Amino acid sequence: MGTVESGQINQQQVPKYFPTPIDDLRCLMEHFIKKDDTKYQYREALTSNICYNLQHLEYLDFLVSDKNQYLRLTNVLQRQTIKSIVVITVGIIEGILYYLILTRGKPATTQWESVMKIENTKKASWGKEYKIENEIFERINNDETDTIEWKSVTGKVSGIKKNSRGEYYKIESDISFKLKDPILKEMTLYQMLDQARNKKLLGENKEIYDNINELRNSRNKVHIRIIKERSDTDWKSFDEKLLRLSKKVLSNVLKEVGIFTDEQLSQKAFSYLDN
Repeated sequence: MGTVESGQINQQQVPKYFPTPIDDLRCLMEHFIKKDDTKYQYREALTSNICYNLQHLEYLDFLVSDKNQYLRLTNVLQRQTIKSIVVITVGIIEGILYYLILTRGKPATTQWESVMKIENTKKASWGKEYKIENEIFERINNDETDTIEWKSVTGKVSGIKKNSRGEYYKIESDISFKLKDPILKEMTLYQMLDQARNKKLLGENKEIYDNINELRNSRNKVHIRIIKERSDTDWKSFDEKLLRLSKKVLSNVLKEVGIFTDEQLSQKAFSYLDN
């Protein structure tokens, strides 16, 4: 791999790996995120992030492939690199889904920004305590008078209360102020995937949505403390089968949105996904 001279690596003897250039990936991304699209103000940053991660993904795939003649990975490092591939793949898909929903779906918005949450009782700045009470009302439309009425269904509730099943629940109040213009609400990948499935943003084939959800569940193992059984380890979870699924799903998503096309540049940039 190289020699060390005076604490420095001899760069002339270090083999270099050249993945698809970022500028080439940007050209392919223009099939999906147009430069003149005004529906999302951060489209250039999103394009860059997707391109950076696509290049990183190509490099990681090289590491675990037979093409890598420079560095042999241990079995553990092989599995951990596959884990990184899954995490990055899902991140790329999440970015694509987000843009699809913003431009072709129905993004979640709100005109309310939370200032603070208050539980039960709270001490005010002047030293006295105050209590928060809530009352739940049911909306009733009166067709005869063309008016809206509200009927209490719980009475006033505060603090901690036992429900009909004998379980306890806690009551919180969220103080918010209304914004002049609505803003986007954060969406989880599960919520984005659910909308994409309902609106068929990635086509009619149900399998692509099921496969993304399977990868989503695997990606959640980035939280290494979440363990469901003794054998629930990265070694067991991130194998060659999941690697093949990851490449298949990303290939299908890129093709569905027009990034992975039949043109020569596209075939070269994403050839590793079809291997």
